[in-house]
Amino acid sequence: MNYAFEAAFVRGYIEAFCARYEYPKEAIDTFLSVFDRINEDKELNEKFFAPVRAYAKGEKFSYGLHLSGNKKGGECQLAADKLGVSTYTTDFVYCLCLIPYLEKLYEEKGLDKQIFYDGMIDFRCKLWECKKVYNVWGSFVAGWFGGWFTLGRFQFGRLQYEPAKGIWICCRVGDKKKKWVRLWQKFLNMHIPSMGPLRPEEVKESFKKAYDFFRTRGYGKDIVYHTSSWLLSPDHRKMFKPDSNIVRFMDCFKVVSLYEEKDNGDFWRIYDRPFNKDNPDCSGETTMQKEYAKIILNGGHIKHGSGVFIYDGKEFYK
Repeated sequence: MNYAFEAAFVRGYIEAFCARYEYPKEAIDTFLSVFDRINEDKELNEKFFAPVRAYAKGEKFSYGLHLSGNKKGGECQLAADKLGVSTYTTDFVYCLCLIPYLEKLYEEKGLDKQIFYDGMIDFRCKLWECKKVYNVWGSFVAGWFGGWFTLGRFQFGRLQYEPAKGIWICCRVGDKKKKWVRLWQKFLNMHIPSMGPLRPEEVKESFKKAYDFFRTRGYGKDIVYHTSSWLLSPDHRKMFKPDSNIVRFMDCFKVVSLYEEKDNGDFWRIYDRPFNKDNPDCSGETTMQKEYAKIILNGGHIKHGSGVFIYDGKEFYK
């Protein structure tokens, strides 16, 4: 990949990209305004777009180094401080500037365009999470996006997958005890974007598409799938009926490790707000919100499980 960075091209791409994924007008206006202000400022232009220029040319690229969360302070932090906007916003604009060159990379690698379109939905998911939790257009987990820009993550329909090699995963029991479980040499690490219900037919279709993709890329007939998520909490079997989408998703996996989140780190996924241990606000109308309120307000915690299954393209094994 060797392309010249052109501000007009990137700006037009950002506007079209946001429209394609139905970003609210307020969000689009925010991102374009920040982009324009950076582009018009000589110092910011040079520093903020430097990693984008490098990525466009296919040069050595350290995605996270430039984010605001970098301990040394990245270009995104510099832009946020100078413009007086949230780092969540400048981090997101930085990502938007990289996406047109990511699309070109997909094309050069001969990857199906639909895989690119599916993957980019993730940015919209994170956008809405940030707006709901912090009332800011941007992302508070921008470090997560690095997997897309290095072609280390792909999405097939409802779910995302990262090719991985054998690792040990840790099961935390209480605060000190640990149990380690060995996974297979090669496996697919799966992620669940916040795209609404986990409909069984869409989940199985995603499993199959991922299998077909990775089967021709060095994975054998039997592929191991792994996920680590609060959605695998056994408490959900008490909250929901056996034929619910969540329980049927859980049924796909053999849970190999389980721990309690002492800090209730996934609280925001349930309630759209950060967890405050001194005054946890567990108000909500959904069944899940009401059931978790009983757990948390009684001193309990959200549970997090790791699960695996094997798929041969036709049958599932646990």
